[in-house]
Amino acid sequence: MNINELKYGIKYFFANSIITHIPSWTIRKRLFKLIGMKIGKSHILRGVVTDGWNGIVIRNGVCINQRCHIDGRGGLIIEDNVSISIGTVILSASHDKDSSDFKYTTRTVHIGKRVWLGANCIVLPGVDLSEGVVIAAGSVAIPQKYEKFGVYSGVPAVKISDRSMNITYDLSSWDPILR
Repeated sequence: MNINELKYGIKYFFANSIITHIPSWTIRKRLFKLIGMKIGKSHILRGVVTDGWNGIVIRNGVCINQRCHIDGRGGLIIEDNVSISIGTVILSASHDKDSSDFKYTTRTVHIGKRVWLGANCIVLPGVDLSEGVVIAAGSVAIPQKYEKFGVYSGVPAVKISDRSMNITYDLSSWDPILR
């Protein structure tokens, strides 16, 4: 094990065994920023596993619920007023299935404004979710075209309906402590 692997291991342990369990969001947010995440006026609830901190950008009004896994190794941008429900997994790194040596690959994930990711859904590397998209609970978002305000469900997620384009909510003042 080289020194960089050791540093990464310590940082991973610190983020996912200590920071994520601190009761105060204010303190958790400061520590997440200290290890490289860029976070606006948003909330990451306790118990969220994070990785690739320097590649994670979270804008305003984002709420990431418990037991999610957020991977920024390939880059992750989460725009304003996004709700990420409990148990969701967002991956920006994987392996090339056709590689003889199981080559490590990364692809940026972009989550547009007012997207709602349902409970226990999975977002794979390279996904770009347009504004207002809903990925239903238990669904898998793969790299494909996601129309604005479309509702997608299944494995892989396919469009099943449209969402109202009149949504104007702002989650930046949402406080999970008061709920």
